[in-house]
Amino acid sequence: MASDAATLLGITLPEISDRPINFVFKSGSVTVEADRRGKELVKGWGAKGRKLSIYFPLNSPPNDTGYDNLVRHIISPSREDAGWIIRRDDGEWGFERKDNVSDVLISFGHTEDISRILGSCVRKPWTLVNEPFGAEFLSGRRWNRSAKRLIVPTQSVTLSHRHYDLILEHNGEGINGEVAENPWCMQNGITTGAAYLRLWAASLVQRPKHPLPYLFFWSRENNTGKSSFHRALAMLIEGSDGATDVHLALTEKFNGDMAGCVLGYIEDKGLNDQGYERLKSWVDAPTIKIREMRTNAYTLPNYGHFIHTANRLQACPVQPHDERVVVIPVSPLVEDIPWTTKMAPALRQEAPDFLATLLRSCFKT
Repeated sequence: MASDAATLLGITLPEISDRPINFVFKSGSVTVEADRRGKELVKGWGAKGRKLSIYFPLNSPPNDTGYDNLVRHIISPSREDAGWIIRRDDGEWGFERKDNVSDVLISFGHTEDISRILGSCVRKPWTLVNEPFGAEFLSGRRWNRSAKRLIVPTQSVTLSHRHYDLILEHNGEGINGEVAENPWCMQNGITTGAAYLRLWAASLVQRPKHPLPYLFFWSRENNTGKSSFHRALAMLIEGSDGATDVHLALTEKFNGDMAGCVLGYIEDKGLNDQGYERLKSWVDAPTIKIREMRTNAYTLPNYGHFIHTANRLQACPVQPHDERVVVIPVSPLVEDIPWTTKMAPALRQEAPDFLATLLRSCFKT
C-alpha cells in the first residue's frame, strides 16, 4: 500500500486512494506522483499536465565527507575535473562556480574552514557516469545523475498495444521493399519495415549501450505521422523529457541535455553539413563532450540513438554509402487520428504493454 510505504519513509500523504501512486526517488528526496484526471485539483497535491505530485525531502544517512548533502566535487569517468554541484533549497542539485560554492558554505556559517571543506570534497569526489536505465547512485561514489529510466512494464502474459502497432506499420511501410531484399534482415527473420522498427526499439530498451542506425523519416506533406515513432518511444521512459531535443544541442553553446541521452530527436528541422557531420559522429562515437553552464566541459560515454523527421529529403544531407543512416519515406495517413485527444492518451495507456513486448524480444545477433 502507498500509505504503508509513505509511513516507512516518514512522510504523510494527502488523501487520494482511488488510483496507483508512484514514488520517484532522487538524492535526498522523493516525489510522489499519481495520474491526474482531466483538469482536476486535489487538496494537498500539486497539479502539472497529466500528473499530480508532491515533493518531500528525506533525511539522508551519514556520508564520507560530512558535506555530501550540500556540496560535491564532480569528476568524469576519465578522471577529468567536471566542476562543483550544490544542493539548492528546493532539493535539486545544480552546477555552480567554485566562488558560489564558497558563498553557500558561508551562508551556513562556515567562514574560516572553507578551504578545508572544499579540499575534503576534492579528495573524495563523485564520479559522473552514464549507465542507461540504471539506478541514480552506484557503488564507489558513482553518480548516475542524468540517466533515463524506463517506466514499469506490464507483467501479465496478455499484452495489447494496437496504436503502437499502427505506428510501426505506417512508418515502416516505406522500407518494406528494402527490408525484404536486405541480406542482414533476411538472416535475422526481419521481413517488413514494421518488424525492423520494432527490433530497433527493442534494442534501444534492452541494449541501450549498443549503437543503432540514425533513422530519418521524411515526407513532403505535413501531418503524415512521421514524428509519431519517436514520440511514442519517449513514453516508455519516465518523465516528460524521455527523449532529448538534439537540434538544440547541435545549435546552442551548451549541450547538458546530452549527458543522459538515450533517445534523441530532431523534429521538422534541417541540418547543415556541419550539423550533420557532428550528429553523424554521435551515432557511433564512444564518448561525447558535455558543456553545461557554470562548470568545466567533461566527457561521458555516449549511448545516444537518434531519430530525425523533416518535410525535405535535403534536410538530412546523407552521403553515398553511409550505412549509419536509414532513410524512411512516410506516406500520407489513410485515417487521421488526432494526436492530443486520441493517439497520445491511447499510447500512454498501452506503453507498459509495448515495453513488455520489447523486453521479451529476442536477438539473433
